[in-house]
Amino acid sequence: MAGIRIPQKIWKDFLERFSQRHAGWLVQVETHDRDTEETVASRVTALHSIELDLEEEKNPRINVTLLSDNKEIKHILFRPSQMMLYMSDQEEEDALQITSLNTENTIRFRGAKVLNVPGVRDEAA
Repeated sequence: MAGIRIPQKIWKDFLERFSQRHAGWLVQVETHDRDTEETVASRVTALHSIELDLEEEKNPRINVTLLSDNKEIKHILFRPSQMMLYMSDQEEEDALQITSLNTENTIRFRGAKVLNVPGVRDEAA
């Protein structure tokens, strides 16, 4: 599966469009800590959004928000430096990988849309 590097200058627009298309899809977030060599994976939940947060200019973040049992779970990726999109012939193998300060974070898509997310327009409608 080949990866496509997403240039940093288009992250904000890319993530807005990506979130609109994939809101409600089942995902699993895997985080690999480069210092400890530990990898932790979330349970499979619905994606709400992925947003670039530039509130602190010197410390940008990418916020990955998941929905689980009517609760929001937010993964904050501190000082991201690289973003790769991996696509395959099978949807369940698609992934977005984001390198942040100390971690490699992979958002793996585990299936098609299963949930309508409030505030996000469904492009298929």
